[in-house]
Amino acid sequence: MPEEIAGFLAAVDAGIAAGALDGEPGVLESLIGRPATPLVDVLRADPQVTAGH
Repeated sequence: MPEEIAGFLAAVDAGIAAGALDGEPGVLESLIGRPATPLVDVLRADPQVTAGH
């Protein structure tokens, strides 16, 4: 792997570990105008998602 790519990935990983992707509660709901659906509920509602189709 090129050194530049490795450095980039290490910086991204460090940022994630430091909370760079953490969000404020309720932001998604505010943007979409409804309660967010948990991923597990989406997967349970559509068996084709987990069946590899």
